[in-house]
Amino acid sequence: MTDVQSFSLEMAEYPFDVKSKEGLTRSFVVREVTGAESDSYGTFCVSKTTGTGDKVRATNIDGIKTRLLSMAVMEVLGDGNRKKVEESEIRNWPSRVVDSLYDKAQEMSGLGEYAKDAKEEAKND
Repeated sequence: MTDVQSFSLEMAEYPFDVKSKEGLTRSFVVREVTGAESDSYGTFCVSKTTGTGDKVRATNIDGIKTRLLSMAVMEVLGDGNRKKVEESEIRNWPSRVVDSLYDKAQEMSGLGEYAKDAKEEAKND
């Protein structure tokens, strides 16, 4: 007899606040990405490589973190609605914020291997 695995379609979320230089606090969530977003992110990461087989290497990792976050970060508006945050805005956030949220988005979405492999290849060049 085989055990049946059960899944929930509820998306994992991690709430966080960002305080601007002017003192304004905005609320956000990092959410688990959808299957389509995961595929898109994987394609983006692969596009940053060259070669085949054992000779695959990263050519450019620019945008790896902010691309994933532009898919996963939603601003929570005053009325409770949400809107995606543009990648151009996320690129201007401090790297310590981006790094922390990126790690959380990867963990929740099971995407750690795409960018990890690209970063390791870049270090080895």
